Amino acid sequence: MKIGNSFMHSKRIFLSTTFLLLVLLLVLGQIQAQDYGRYHAKNREIEGYLLEENWEKAFEGYRWLDENFEFIFPRDLRIASQVAWEQKDTLGFQYFSQKAFQTGWKWKHVKKQLDDHPEFKDDFGNALRKISKSNPIAEVKFPEVRKQVKKLFAQDQWQALGALFTFSSEKQDRYAERKFAPKAIERTASIKKIISEVGFPGEQLIGNRTWAATILSHYNSISEEFVKKDTTYQGIRDQLWEELEKGTISPIEFALIENWYQSVSSARTVASFAILEEEVSQENLSSVNGARQNIGLPRVENYNKLLDLQKRKGMNFFLGTYFGKANPIAIR
Repeated sequence: MKIGNSFMHSKRIFLSTTFLLLVLLLVLGQIQAQDYGRYHAKNREIEGYLLEENWEKAFEGYRWLDENFEFIFPRDLRIASQVAWEQKDTLGFQYFSQKAFQTGWKWKHVKKQLDDHPEFKDDFGNALRKISKSNPIAEVKFPEVRKQVKKLFAQDQWQALGALFTFSSEKQDRYAERKFAPKAIERTASIKKIISEVGFPGEQLIGNRTWAATILSHYNSISEEFVKKDTTYQGIRDQLWEELEKGTISPIEFALIENWYQSVSSARTVASFAILEEEVSQENLSSVNGARQNIGLPRVENYNKLLDLQKRKGMNFFLGTYFGKANPIAIR
């Protein structure tokens, strides 16, 4: 009897331990799967297939992203939709188009962004319009945070208008330091608090990639003297790197914020990602490419080639920042 009890007790311990190990392995697997460093590395691979016009391999890459990551950046869903169309994969086209519209793509955007596509006024455009009508935008993860950040962004934009009424660099710096900076410090502190509590308020969490990134970019562009003395952004930089790995901030958001900081603090002598400058010297090309690849952006040469490809094919790879079209980066 005692032997039987001992056996049953040992069996229960063994089963419990096995169960815990399985749970641990599943959790670790999920953590690895959500490492967005892997996501962005896969995207660089996909871009290579796009440049080769190997639509089949490119689409396989987007399917891999969808199978391995809970959140797919809206930009990639929109490109995957176009790639599926090129490959004549009807089901894939419907699937990724539906997800794209559910994450914020709107028909009014599509009409502007894909108007150059040779089939847009025919089957391609008609198919997208039909899908757009039956796939409303899904609820964001943190609707209250979205409202908060939208309000901060509105305040930021209103204050930024004041700079339009200054007509010299000295007056702009004076306005930025005396009028803009005090409220900007408060807004930046609010963004830092949100990052600490839920993560970076970008596309994954609030369905918008413009508001928070613009607030921080404006903060980093106040003036050279202000940025050099500032410690607030320094307290956020490490957080932004962590958020990049989690996928709550996109590479272009991160790059724009950091590009402003490095450019302004160095008196425009550091190109970093070459986004603001739209040019890079042969001497600095290697370091700029290294910085871009480190955060998940394409090399300058590939970026320019993708711009050429989308123009030739009438596609849109959404390579720009927030406003306007993407421009080539000159290599001098």
